[in-house]
Amino acid sequence: YPIEAYEMVREAIAHANAINGAGADGDVSGGQLLEALRDLARSEFGQLAACVFHLWGVHRTDDIGEIVYDLAGLGLIDMAPHDAREQFASAFD
Repeated sequence: YPIEAYEMVREAIAHANAINGAGADGDVSGGQLLEALRDLARSEFGQLAACVFHLWGVHRTDDIGEIVYDLAGLGLIDMAPHDAREQFASAFD
């Protein structure tokens, strides 16, 4: 995935933390992250959001899970023991 996709996911994590009052280091569920990402994408890209994600190679919410796990593998975000890839599986279009 291009760097922009990773940056967008990191922004969505911060956005989800702000929405949930968790602060910068709070625990965000997969569902909360996906909702925050959808909000940000609508805000930033409007009706072109789906096109932007398509250009990034992000076609399913499972792809967001892959990005999250890539970021965690690089040590850029922390994962909780209860986090699982399944949280991102086919959540929405």
